[in-house]
Amino acid sequence: MSIHLTGHNYYRSSTTEVKRAEHVSGTEKAGCAQELSEAEEMAAFKKEFYAELERIPKNGTIVNLAINISEEAFENMKADPEYREQILSVLRRDLTSSFAPMKASLLITVGATAEDYRGDSWSGVNNDSEFYARSRNSFYKKTNGKDNRHREALEEYLEKWAQAKKQQQEILDEKMEKAEQERNRLVKARMRERQMAGYIDATVKEDAAAVSVSDRDEVIISREGRNNFESMAGKIDDQLRTMTDENFKTMYQQWKNENQIELEVDPYRKADPDGSIARKTYFESYLGQLRDMEDTIRSYYADAYEEAVSAPIDSLAFISAKYLVSWSDYYEPGIPAKERQWMHHQLRAMLTDSNVALNDPYALASCGGPKTVEEMDKIAKQAVKDKLDALLSAEVK
Repeated sequence: MSIHLTGHNYYRSSTTEVKRAEHVSGTEKAGCAQELSEAEEMAAFKKEFYAELERIPKNGTIVNLAINISEEAFENMKADPEYREQILSVLRRDLTSSFAPMKASLLITVGATAEDYRGDSWSGVNNDSEFYARSRNSFYKKTNGKDNRHREALEEYLEKWAQAKKQQQEILDEKMEKAEQERNRLVKARMRERQMAGYIDATVKEDAAAVSVSDRDEVIISREGRNNFESMAGKIDDQLRTMTDENFKTMYQQWKNENQIELEVDPYRKADPDGSIARKTYFESYLGQLRDMEDTIRSYYADAYEEAVSAPIDSLAFISAKYLVSWSDYYEPGIPAKERQWMHHQLRAMLTDSNVALNDPYALASCGGPKTVEEMDKIAKQAVKDKLDALLSAEVK
């Protein structure tokens, strides 16, 4: 647990008052000295009360703890020792109480009187957002540092993932724009070829005198025919250069109707117009696979972890002696060298509250071994398809 103490720096503010008092009259100096003494006394009282809270043993089921104490409560406890002991007594009662089998976040509020004392708790997974919101400026606060690190890491990952998706979308848009430009260029080229081919056919039919077949099976085009062909090619070039967007769209639509099969409409667009459901499902499936692998690994090493925790020597020293130091009394020679290295690495991560490696071939052997990125991607995409198919089926019904 990490510890945070929130409050004013009474010594600094009081010292400032003293320095200012050096320039006032003797009566004002006496008033400032009295004010300084009261502030110092209250700061010392709060420090002593904080130390009392530190000495109270906290129950292991309380993962996050915060205590809000009003200024009126501090003043009354300072003036009335019996009230102070009464508050400490109920705090000892609540801080040593168990929330088993759940873990809980506990927020205690101490008011001016005993009737103003109250406690709020939140149990279960991801139910501590209210705790963090209401304990922001607490006098006394202890939180689970591991959960905070996980939350920050997840937020950082989500931000990077969103940036990466944005960059991918920009690259995709750019590629689609270039592809559309290339498509338009090819359409124009095809239209020009068709016009030229049509002109050649017409020339052959209408000007049969311009074409003859020699004894050597050669096609001979007369000078007049060549001149007409070159003139037609020049007209086509001029037409394409001066073509307006409206003319091109009309010609393109005509060509598409004659030569191109209509594109198939995305069947999932109706169920997921903006793609948000697909992205959410993919992300949840991918992360779920990672969590499942981590749970499998931690479960595989659970017995070895308990053995290390309950060892007669330091836990980290024990796993080093058992899996790495061959001359140690704890050394286990019956484990293959590679597996022994994996056991030491994973147990060290578990004992130091670090991330276990997800490519462990021994711990994941029971579920087919570690998954590759391609395999997890395929599973996540299938999850997206199943989700969208279910939505479409529901709409049909």
